[in-house]
Amino acid sequence: MGKIAHLIIDVQNRYFHPGDLSKTFDDLAHGAPDTLDKHRQHSLYGHQIAERINAFAAECRAQDITNIYVMHRSAPKNADDEDSLYLVQKGEQEKFIVKSGFDAFFGASASLDKTLKDLGIETVIITGGILGYCIFETAQSAIHAGYRTIVAEDMAFPDIFDFAPDARAWKFDEMRDYGIEVMKTHDIAENLGLRLPSLHSGQPRSPVKTAGKAADKAAQPQTTIPVKTQGKTR
Repeated sequence: MGKIAHLIIDVQNRYFHPGDLSKTFDDLAHGAPDTLDKHRQHSLYGHQIAERINAFAAECRAQDITNIYVMHRSAPKNADDEDSLYLVQKGEQEKFIVKSGFDAFFGASASLDKTLKDLGIETVIITGGILGYCIFETAQSAIHAGYRTIVAEDMAFPDIFDFAPDARAWKFDEMRDYGIEVMKTHDIAENLGLRLPSLHSGQPRSPVKTAGKAADKAAQPQTTIPVKTQGKTR
């Protein structure tokens, strides 16, 4: 088996920060309790995903699997630093790429394909957000470039329209139709022969600081967040 890279897509304040998202959703909901509650659950789910990705990145680092951090940045850089990484802790020697569109293989600050090929990478594991956009388009390009491509089902953050379980399942099925492999973390570990003790025990190698009531609530052990199932909205 060739070398493996972990692509961490857009885990940044713009998409994952519970406080920022709650303020935005308060404005959008206009006092509709059901809608607002779903949006808050969605933002807290993003926080949990970010924590899990950080723990997975620490395990990859310990096993000489390359972590590559991809960030979406609009120009000019937002004054409130919404483009900063959220929760994930980048290692000093790890790769960092800035992109301006959905697909990390195009319009980025460095060639992702060249970076992967220079490192001898044959398999990419993709985590982060947003499921139906940046993750899906990056995964498609990875397939076309000849990489074995795996999307981590339990480390992929959906947008609000793909948040309901049936909508997420539909999106993952669509990925499989493209030849993208979709697996949960424990299946990735078993399939690739990885050791993930901290994820199995729930204790990340690198402790993550949380701040605020929303972050503290999100940090509590929780495998699923109940949401009202809705139809596919596109």
